[in-house]
Amino acid sequence: MQDLFSRVGSITDVNTNSHFSPEKVREQIRFYKNYFEKNLTIKPGDRIILQHGNTSKFFFQLFAVWELQLVAVPLSQNLTPVELNEVAELTSAIAIVSENKLQEFPRTSKTELSDESLILFSSGSTAVPKGVVISSVTIESKLTTLSKHIARDEIQNTLCMIPTHFGHGLIGNSLFPLLNGGNLFILPALEFNTARNLRYVISEHKINFLSSVPSFWPMILSGEKTRRSESLKRIHCASAPLSESISKQILEWSPSSRFLNVFGTTETLSWIGASELDRPCTETRIHEFWGAKMSIDAGEVVIETQDLFSYYVGGAKRAKDAPLVFRTGDSGTQDANGDIVIIGRLNDIINVGGTKVSPEEIESALLE
Repeated sequence: MQDLFSRVGSITDVNTNSHFSPEKVREQIRFYKNYFEKNLTIKPGDRIILQHGNTSKFFFQLFAVWELQLVAVPLSQNLTPVELNEVAELTSAIAIVSENKLQEFPRTSKTELSDESLILFSSGSTAVPKGVVISSVTIESKLTTLSKHIARDEIQNTLCMIPTHFGHGLIGNSLFPLLNGGNLFILPALEFNTARNLRYVISEHKINFLSSVPSFWPMILSGEKTRRSESLKRIHCASAPLSESISKQILEWSPSSRFLNVFGTTETLSWIGASELDRPCTETRIHEFWGAKMSIDAGEVVIETQDLFSYYVGGAKRAKDAPLVFRTGDSGTQDANGDIVIIGRLNDIINVGGTKVSPEEIESALLE
């Protein structure tokens, strides 16, 4: 991971107008590396919870953790103390770093040095959190894969306004552009003021790329409409299909940019495919495949990719010779052209009077 930091771009906290050049970013990484060494009893392979995000400080601390060969566990700052302690116990974390606090725990297990770098939590198809363990080699591979499919000039000035404790916000929206020399502009995640002022932020900082989720667009579209987003080249939207009305409004909102409905999972380190929306569409269709093969087996979407997580916390590690295949738990179909169409979660389909309805369809209707 350390080689990647030589290519790091700049970071700007938009709300505080705090800008850090690449050299200043590296300076802050060294500062927090020394801070952790001075204030924590650490060994390579130890796990550190970072309970804050969407700030430059989060990235400085994340990179410092990796420089020390530690494992970062990003979490939402909205977790309750009980939830936080449960995650700390589950991951055997030796410390929690919040915005203004550092708390160290007694060591409960022996630390083993490995190539693990990151644990992201995803509930998937259940309400039980799953700790997705990701290696440094896989992170680097994922960034290389994305760079083969997304042009650098499209991500030169990137805006992150989605949570950095998820793979979508952290790996795809932030690490990919930042560790390819791009300029990362950060806003608090999914806040109303962020949505209302988005056009101004895009214009002021000449933003080329942003990623999003469907539930955020009604707020964005209700904001200031007179300022055009001429610099914006690429928009991603992930996690669920959009309603026809919302997708039409987005195309009108930024007619000069590419608008893509992207698909990926925490286990595949964010996006593995996409479909460009040049007209209103209500389905999640994958037409472009980014370093992955997708197929349908017994109605379930299956992904084959080298950019795959190592194992779940508390679960068995994958054998070295095991196939790099992930069963997503998503239901889908494949058409004659090879496109994959995501229908919903296999376990979420609701049978209403003999008609199968997915929660995504209900959400899409409500967003109308």
